[in-house]
Amino acid sequence: MSILTYPDVFQYQDEVIVGIDPGTEYVGITFLYINPSNRIVTRIEPITLQASLLRQLHQPYTDCNNEEWGRTDRINNLVSSIDRLLKCKNVLAVGMEAAFMNLKRPDAFRALVEFTTVFKQVVHYQVNYFSPLEVKSSIGVKYTQLKDGMANAIKTNPDIIRLTYGGIELASEHAIDATAIALCLFRYHYPGGTL
Repeated sequence: MSILTYPDVFQYQDEVIVGIDPGTEYVGITFLYINPSNRIVTRIEPITLQASLLRQLHQPYTDCNNEEWGRTDRINNLVSSIDRLLKCKNVLAVGMEAAFMNLKRPDAFRALVEFTTVFKQVVHYQVNYFSPLEVKSSIGVKYTQLKDGMANAIKTNPDIIRLTYGGIELASEHAIDATAIALCLFRYHYPGGTL
């Protein structure tokens, strides 16, 4: 009879910090896998969900062609998919961008509020909300810098490049934003933690 041994990677279950960039068509999600014994990030996994593609996987909540019902249906499909993903992980914390008024894109406020409202009703995790200022400052970007500044800071960080599953350069702008939110939440939970 032989005794099975497992590599060290199976001796613990990584804790997962989740960053979410909300939206009604595209949602960025990033999973930061953390070794709980030494508080080191072991892997970064950014993904983007697209509501119009998810519609094929989920039964629509209504057959009505009303635009508002269609929007609600998209958000419900996105949130249900996120809920399924989170149930497969050892989730420590969830972070999300707080609803804020962007004067360049005023319609985005509505999408943020709608998504976060449905998320609270469906997904039963405590959510940490961060302002754009908190997210940018956590990765060393000045608030006055445009969105490209944050994407550049994420895509050129050697630790993030090394840890990202699938390559950070391929990540969408939504997944990049979710990565910044996840890193902000990681620094909030583990002030001394490292990548």
